[in-house]
Amino acid sequence: NSGYLQAENVNGRVPSEPKMRRSAFLWCLLLVILPWNAFSVQIKSPALDILLPPVSSPQQRVQRIPLTRQQNDNFDLQRLEAFQANHAMLNGVNTNHSDYLDLANYKDVEFSGALAVGSEGRVFQVLFDTGSSDFWIPSASCKGPACRVHRRYNCSTSASCNNTGHHCSIYYGSGGVSGVIVRDEVMIGEHTVHSQQVILVEYEEGETLQQVHFDGIVGMGYPSIAVSSMRPLWDTIFAEHLVENNLFSFYMTRNPDAQGSELILGGYDPSYATEAFTYHRVIDKSYWTISLDKVFVD
Repeated sequence: NSGYLQAENVNGRVPSEPKMRRSAFLWCLLLVILPWNAFSVQIKSPALDILLPPVSSPQQRVQRIPLTRQQNDNFDLQRLEAFQANHAMLNGVNTNHSDYLDLANYKDVEFSGALAVGSEGRVFQVLFDTGSSDFWIPSASCKGPACRVHRRYNCSTSASCNNTGHHCSIYYGSGGVSGVIVRDEVMIGEHTVHSQQVILVEYEEGETLQQVHFDGIVGMGYPSIAVSSMRPLWDTIFAEHLVENNLFSFYMTRNPDAQGSELILGGYDPSYATEAFTYHRVIDKSYWTISLDKVFVD
């Protein structure tokens, strides 16, 4: 049996035990985590103010995105820890309300999934990151070492790409990225999102991004922490009614060599859960942060 850990947010609530003492705990999850956890998050929509039932019916509109487990034995642990610690704390966002819990590294493993961008359907392997909200991929004009070892995107070859002319920079503890914001089609699973804002990275700084297997990052956090002020991809998916419920979930297999890890948009697979979920409020609508006393993982 695989362990299942879920966090949902409806009216600002996420799961927790009913008798919890409040001690602040930062739940910003960069998806470089222990490989046998599953995590689910639900974002509040301005037009939706009710508690949605669990998505358990196969008739519900959900989209499954396979996740690939990548092992990088050459990845330096100190650089990974610096990337994790600083990735979510961007643009001077106040995080003084939280305590930080060190994440354990398991054989330098990362989980990533595929999506396609542009009229030609250029495929990228991306990290779906709950600790940020920006969406970026390398630009064809980027000639740095990190860009050269990853897939790059040429806006001029896509009939649907529109360069906004706005630039954006994101800084991490071990480097950073900067580029131009464009609007283009994004294909994720069986769905096409129109006019999604994407940062085309023209410059990548630091050795960390040379080591990772993913090409770019898709932020799954709240819009308030988007450095680029863009609407996150997930918010666009729900706003365009591509899924029935404003719920997404992650499932990671317990066995490092097993297939089957996935991101589920619009619901979760009840066969992965062994108990019913309860709900608890997030501290604020920035990071997936809750007050809790303890966590049990089966």
